[in-house]
Amino acid sequence: MTNINCAENCIHQKNGKCQLTHISIVSEVRDSKCAYFQAREAPGTAGKPK
Repeated sequence: MTNINCAENCIHQKNGKCQLTHISIVSEVRDSKCAYFQAREAPGTAGKPK
């Protein structure tokens, strides 16, 4: 298992470490330092329309 430090507000980050366990081929990297970055939803906004 890889030990990757992470300070992003990402669903894969927990206690300063990346918890992503499966990777795939990435075809597009957006405005993030990590190709697998997925922003966390703010508390209380889950399921609400954007």
